[in-house]
This record gives sequence, structure tokens and C-alpha cells, in this order.
Amino acid sequence: MIFLIAHRIRAQPEPYFRGPILYSPYTEDITQRCADRNEIFKICSGCEASCADFFPECVLNCSDPKCECRVGYVRNKGECVRRADCVNSLTSITY
Repeated sequence: MIFLIAHRIRAQPEPYFRGPILYSPYTEDITQRCADRNEIFKICSGCEASCADFFPECVLNCSDPKCECRVGYVRNKGECVRRADCVNSLTSITY
């Protein structure tokens, strides 16, 4: 049995096989809604960048489906914010 899911696919570095459906780390389920307007629902989620770590070390795997920040946004205290809106700890040091 093959399940059909409404989705759009962005650039695909490595597809993954989960059951009878082929997924990419960039596969989005457009039928699901996320609470934050700067999030998208990823069928095949991965590791997310955050204000604390713009470039986290990621292994190429397919994690459980979840809402992730859109391109250009990073996670900060549970919300998706633009990278430019992250507070840089080095600039907030007082001398």
C-alpha cells in the first residue's frame, strides 16, 4: 500500500526511505499547520540552527515529523527569529 501525501520538495541532497514513501530532509507537508508563522512542518525533520549555534553539527538522518524554522530563521527560546535578531553575547558585554 502506498500513501500519498501533499508535499512540495526543495533541493534534495539525500532521499530517505521510511516505509513505502521516499522522503528528503527538505520535504514539507503543506497540509499541516504550525503555531509560528515562521515555521514549516517537515515530514523528515533534522537538526535546527539556533541563536546559540548557527551551524550545528548534523548527521544526515530522518527524524520524526515536526515544525521547524523556515529558511533564514533560527530557533530562540522556542520561537523562530531572523538570524540578525539574535542577541550576540559578545556585543552585550559591558566593560
